[in-house]
Amino acid sequence: MYSLTDIKNSIPEEKIKIDKMDIWVYYFVRPASFYITWILLKMKCTPTKATLLSIFVGFFGSFLILFNQTSIIITGILFINLWIVLDCVDGNIARVTKKASVFGELMDAVSGYVYVSFLYLCIGTSIYLTQSVHIFAEQKWLYIFIGALASIASILPRLIEHKAKGMFPNFKSGITSRIDYSWKYKIGLNIGGMAGLCNPLLLIFFVVGYMDMYLIFYFLFHTAVAIFSICKTLWHLNLTYNN
Repeated sequence: MYSLTDIKNSIPEEKIKIDKMDIWVYYFVRPASFYITWILLKMKCTPTKATLLSIFVGFFGSFLILFNQTSIIITGILFINLWIVLDCVDGNIARVTKKASVFGELMDAVSGYVYVSFLYLCIGTSIYLTQSVHIFAEQKWLYIFIGALASIASILPRLIEHKAKGMFPNFKSGITSRIDYSWKYKIGLNIGGMAGLCNPLLLIFFVVGYMDMYLIFYFLFHTAVAIFSICKTLWHLNLTYNN
């Protein structure tokens, strides 16, 4: 049976270095993931089962915030934050049990895609159905539209980069690879990364009654990042392969 020490020691130095770039991950998400990993290992959970659990938790949390009841919405937001922890758990299990696989990496990516695809759309729909707003009060339907665009902006750069990697084997991402992130990238990672501060901030903004402003901010943030990321990827591809 694996101990907490075994789980912690299975994290490679490079992974620890990457975690340190993200305050929320390093000080909360990763430590919390060790305990959940330990519990799931006692239940004979495999990496793939942990990934499937994370997909369910992320989807279920996004679904719960659609209800017009404060306690249910808060529960949904807590589930969303739990997804971030579970997203680390499958990797922990794979490393400590030495059962990492290409299929597991694929399922981990699917988990992230499901999370991003539904999160902001569900936030926008929740605002439209249940929340008071500070702007666009007469056009609350816009929040569904803004949420959909925010979800698209969050996932589109990744899809383009994955397509580029599939077509050009020597293509190296300067965006999804975090090894050489500058301080500007690190700030962006902490603000808007899937595992970053956006998750606890969602709970805070809901409690204080400003979830509409939260959505607008992250719509603008992800749109700006998407434009920059896509332009950088296409520029790099054109420079490298279109000569």
